Amino acid sequence: MARLLIVEDEKNLAKGIKFNLEIEGYEVDVVDDIVENRAVMRDLIGPLGFAVDEAANGQDALDRAPQLHPDVMLMDIVMPVMDGLETIRRLRSSPLLAKTPIIAISASVSKSDAEKTLAAGATVFLSKPVVVDRLLQEMARMLALTWIRERPDAVARKDRGAVPMVAPPPQEMRHLLELAKIGNMRDIRERAAAIAAQHEQYRPFAEHLRSLADGYQSKAILELIHGYDTNR
Repeated sequence: MARLLIVEDEKNLAKGIKFNLEIEGYEVDVVDDIVENRAVMRDLIGPLGFAVDEAANGQDALDRAPQLHPDVMLMDIVMPVMDGLETIRRLRSSPLLAKTPIIAISASVSKSDAEKTLAAGATVFLSKPVVVDRLLQEMARMLALTWIRERPDAVARKDRGAVPMVAPPPQEMRHLLELAKIGNMRDIRERAAAIAAQHEQYRPFAEHLRSLADGYQSKAILELIHGYDTNR
């Protein structure tokens, strides 16, 4: 059954993603041996309405998947105990999980590694750091989610009367840049609150930043940061 995601911009999802939290009943299994990586993914897709389960390695995922029967699996490739490739192969040999969509995630950007992973049975191969918009697009495609776009004039109305924004100090901007590159929206929201508390002049910037983070607009955050001189 299709659920709804609302996207404000027809040509570039990154410029205006805003989600209608009507995604429910979908289970996503995040398989990664690094706790922080699992937390980033959980914080990204959990607020959208997905039920998120976590596994610390491939064997853990294999043990849990038959009971969970996840709708999508986000699979890291390099893990102890059992790596992602072997896990994918075993999942594909299971009658219950053979058709489960698997998004493989790897630090490698080589074409040969991508081909090897897809040959093992992964549905999609994504390189780290994961581009948030690409991940969400792939999940929408796999789950037959429907993208609904607001009219462009609705976006324009939201921009009217914008308050001039003063950016925080360069070191703060550089830190935000690193967080945006990895799509860590939870930490960006925390930094936005801290920036707002530093000085009243930073509040419009912080509120705008928080709004973008709430909408998981990673590219829009990058564009915002790049609009300022972080080396000044």
